[in-house]
Amino acid sequence: MKGATLVLVSYLIHAAHAGIFSKHASKDDNASVPDDVKAADMRFDYKLSFKEPLYYNDEIPFWNVQGDVIKASDRVRLAPSVPGQKGAIWSAIPNEHDEWQVDMKMSIAGSQVHGGRGLAFWYTKDRMEEGPIFGSKDAWDGLSIWFDSANPKTHTPTIMAFLNDGHAQFASAGIDPSKRLFGECKVDYRNTFMPALVRITYRDNTLTLLIDPSSNGAYFHPCFQQTNVILPKGYYFGVSAASSNPADDHDVSSFETFQLNPPARVSHKKRPKEDELNERGQQFTELSDEHRKKIEEAEFEVRRLRGGASGGGGGTPNMASETSATLGIIFDTQQRMMENVLISQLQLEALGAPSPEKVLTHDFSQPINPGGAKNADAPSPPNGLSLDQLKTEAASIVSRLEQQSVRYEEQIRSLQDTMGRVETLIQTLDKRLTLQSSNIHGKLSEITKESAEAKGTLSSLVRYIIYAIGLQAVVGFAVYAYYKVRVEKNEKKFL
Repeated sequence: MKGATLVLVSYLIHAAHAGIFSKHASKDDNASVPDDVKAADMRFDYKLSFKEPLYYNDEIPFWNVQGDVIKASDRVRLAPSVPGQKGAIWSAIPNEHDEWQVDMKMSIAGSQVHGGRGLAFWYTKDRMEEGPIFGSKDAWDGLSIWFDSANPKTHTPTIMAFLNDGHAQFASAGIDPSKRLFGECKVDYRNTFMPALVRITYRDNTLTLLIDPSSNGAYFHPCFQQTNVILPKGYYFGVSAASSNPADDHDVSSFETFQLNPPARVSHKKRPKEDELNERGQQFTELSDEHRKKIEEAEFEVRRLRGGASGGGGGTPNMASETSATLGIIFDTQQRMMENVLISQLQLEALGAPSPEKVLTHDFSQPINPGGAKNADAPSPPNGLSLDQLKTEAASIVSRLEQQSVRYEEQIRSLQDTMGRVETLIQTLDKRLTLQSSNIHGKLSEITKESAEAKGTLSSLVRYIIYAIGLQAVVGFAVYAYYKVRVEKNEKKFL
């Protein structure tokens, strides 16, 4: 039971990843996915994809490998951790979709501090040509996205996107590729505990790259988005990798391609009364009262026969019990067979087959009256809800969900307006605070200036007072000296 549960969970995850279920996870997240589309707006292209199980007759269907590729059971190792190794995998058929999305699981790991080169995603006119650009040719015609784990400038894992018309050289001496890129971001996708999931979307001439390095698609990080990008049909998808010194292992676990906005499927003309017959077959869920009565009568007969076998007879008690058990098994089997036959017969009649009585009389006329009226012998509808009621209930639930969604959007818009007003108020307050601060600084400077002038005046006054006190002291001393001299002269005269 546990193993079956694991298998079911694995299938559900795989189905959701392949686009069977609706893709919107909560845009949680740093995972604001601007170009993500619903499952109804995309179609999985198995010829431009590969995933587990990877191989059929020891080959990946519709794909070709070249170089030092190592094919494992759960991944394709484009370049192993050996210096100077390089390899690639290319689709054997061109892409014929105007708009597409690629989900690629990759892994770059090594034992050194810095990366050992990296790998590249390709959507180019030519394929299977080796060269110096991560194991593929230079001067390509189309799109190339580099996952450079050994960036010589920053020494951090970097993602860079380039367009080329087949003439520009990127591997020549003295060429700086960073001057020609149109998209770039720095995300640590090296040595993660699970493969990094890269989502590349081309829609409405807009190229978007999202990456989730560690949570298997639960939290996508936006890398770049570039508009006015022209990528024609008929080009080939590919992934290549190269290892330098020190070297890393470069693996690709899956490469899934989806067609965006696929054309509507062609619907075939239905047979006469096909919808009505299908509806009757879907509405049949249980036996009628008459058939239940027949089954109860058969059960009563089985119980009666069991009682007769155990109550008497010429055999021994063991023989009687064995006979009763055998008869019980036989009648139980017949009962189940009868139930299955009755159910099958009623289902056939619900789909338009004649009843057993009509078969015996060779009457194979249509049991359904013209105009869609049901036959009187047809089984009555079940006691539960009909298909129309279920559809009505589902429509009402969808309507309520849409109303709730509208209310949530209105609340979000109201919250955004409130945040805008708060931001405006904060800016106004900031301007007022700046103005008041300027006024305060001006007043402080005036006060400081006046204080300096007052301090100068006070110091002058103190000096004048000191001079006056000194002058008074000199005058007093002179008067005292004059007085002493005068007194002494008078005393001498008197003597």
